[in-house]
Amino acid sequence: MVLALACAVLVVALITMKRSNEAQQQNDAGAIADFSNQLWSSQTQMSVCDGAMILLSNQLDQCQSASLALSNLLMDAQSTIVLDAEQITNLNQQVAAAESKNQTLGQRVMDSTNQIAGLTRQIAVIRTNLD
Repeated sequence: MVLALACAVLVVALITMKRSNEAQQQNDAGAIADFSNQLWSSQTQMSVCDGAMILLSNQLDQCQSASLALSNLLMDAQSTIVLDAEQITNLNQQVAAAESKNQTLGQRVMDSTNQIAGLTRQIAVIRTNLD
């Protein structure tokens, strides 16, 4: 009888342990499923972030390319400005030379006019003397 009672207690203990183990196994399975879902969600978010980083990287490459093109245009414009400044300097020198020549020619015209006026007076005096 004691043996039957011990066996009955043992059976009850085994059943209780089995139920407890099954409950723990269900809890563990739920936790594993939770972690699995979180891992999948994290991997999805990482994939989205990877795509965004690739897009940003491509945009950065495009911006760098555009920046290089603008830099080249700026250098070309600066070269053109230097050449234009040299041309303006040359043209200003030509204008100054032309103005100097014009002034010299103006002085010669004035000298010639004075000479003609003097000669005209001399001719008038000579005519008066001849008459």
